[in-house]
Amino acid sequence: MSKKTGWLLLTVAVFAVLAYTIQRDRRYEENLSSDLRNRVVGARLIKDGRSPYYYRWAPGDPIRYYNPFDFNFFKMSAVTASPFFHHLLSPLADWPQARISPLWLGIEYILFISAWIMHVHAGQLYICMPFGAMLFLFCFRNDRHIGFAFASGTCAAFLVLIRVNMILFFIPFLFLVRFYTRRRILAFFLPVVLLTAWTLGNSHERRLWQDYRSQVSDWIEMCRGGQTLGLYQLNSGDPHYETWEGLHTREGVPLPPTLDTFYSENGSVFRLAKSAFHHQIPLAALAIAATGIIIVSICIFYFLNRPLQQEDIDRIAILGFCLYMLSDLFSPIHRYQYYTVQWIFPLLLAASSFQPRRKVLYGLLVTGLLLNCMYLHFFKMENTLGEYLMMAVLLVLSTFPDRFFPRKSTAASLS
Repeated sequence: MSKKTGWLLLTVAVFAVLAYTIQRDRRYEENLSSDLRNRVVGARLIKDGRSPYYYRWAPGDPIRYYNPFDFNFFKMSAVTASPFFHHLLSPLADWPQARISPLWLGIEYILFISAWIMHVHAGQLYICMPFGAMLFLFCFRNDRHIGFAFASGTCAAFLVLIRVNMILFFIPFLFLVRFYTRRRILAFFLPVVLLTAWTLGNSHERRLWQDYRSQVSDWIEMCRGGQTLGLYQLNSGDPHYETWEGLHTREGVPLPPTLDTFYSENGSVFRLAKSAFHHQIPLAALAIAATGIIIVSICIFYFLNRPLQQEDIDRIAILGFCLYMLSDLFSPIHRYQYYTVQWIFPLLLAASSFQPRRKVLYGLLVTGLLLNCMYLHFFKMENTLGEYLMMAVLLVLSTFPDRFFPRKSTAASLS
């Protein structure tokens, strides 16, 4: 088969897959993406000068704050994204939900080309993390213009303000500081300092982050089975609007029989430990264990790879993202299947450095990916096993460069 024929077949296959996934995901989007509505309401409240984290809709409140997925007895609202993410969504927030929902689906496709089912169905935001990491890496490794340093710093600040634990991703990049001029370092940190100053210097922003932190603590208590009465309150009931903002709540769009159920696992360490030992791990123990594993991973990486070179940037990025995902896995909050969409970033980096002689490791990596892309009713905890398998293989690939990511030889200097 010729190279031209091969590319033609690949193109046809890609368009065939897209034709299927687009019509499938459009059906999910039309069935009201619950988490997307949470983000939209949160963005609207913040634009109107209110805090969304403990807001509860009541009769007489504007329909723009109505959220049919957030009627319960909790004190905390279902708006759980960071204040900064809601600021990013604010340009779209005043549109009716019927317009925002298909647009958000299009954004997901732009960020990922094709998104995993649970992420699309919920209208989640986690696809932003691998996309932001890719954009950061592109700008960070490009030294042709000082503007790229500023852009990479902006990406870094955005990612951390969207999810604070994303700061772990950037720690291994400190090994490369010695290769960059003071001018590039200053350009990188300028947007970081400006965004931090804006967040801390604005009283409304400080209050939003204080409420956000308090709400996260309450959700942690809830996820750990807390029975504190302070977590509950009597809220207004759902008026069950049949139509609102161009959507039809009661009618909906019937899903095909093969797509009307979803399989999702909670693979967090605290959930696995409770299932195994029937005992809740203390928060301090979770934090100590996660911190210890992260420190040990960084130390092993450094001592096996020193002195680190600029050519190691892909492996550094994979390690950094694994550190971030470790904090995700050790988080005391329930972790659903849509979180795993974040693995696309290190998976693509690993694929770009494929080494045929290490096909066994790459086979394990593909196995872990497949275990997160399908449901086998006879295989318990397949998604969780696949995710931990991907984590282990990616840590090995990033830590042992001479075997899996050999450095490029440096060209001899010319007189």
